[in-house]
Amino acid sequence: MQFQADLSGIAVARAAATETTALGAAGIAGIGCGFWDRESFARVVGTDRTFLPSGDRPAFDRRYAAWREAVRRSLGWADVSDGRRSDTE
Repeated sequence: MQFQADLSGIAVARAAATETTALGAAGIAGIGCGFWDRESFARVVGTDRTFLPSGDRPAFDRRYAAWREAVRRSLGWADVSDGRRSDTE
């Protein structure tokens, strides 16, 4: 979550509930039909922690470079057409 806050440059709030998939879907539906507004839904969900951008640009740049390298290394790892790992063929 800290990485997301640093990347986006905005505060990122983590919901109090750890399993939020169904809750998020319910929230989107409730907001969409007018049952809740965003602020009301946010109060219902609650916040466990808020991550603020750190402002430590050199540390962020190192983490971002490491993430990009991890993504680069993962490319081609699996053959998505048949679900098999490409290194087993």
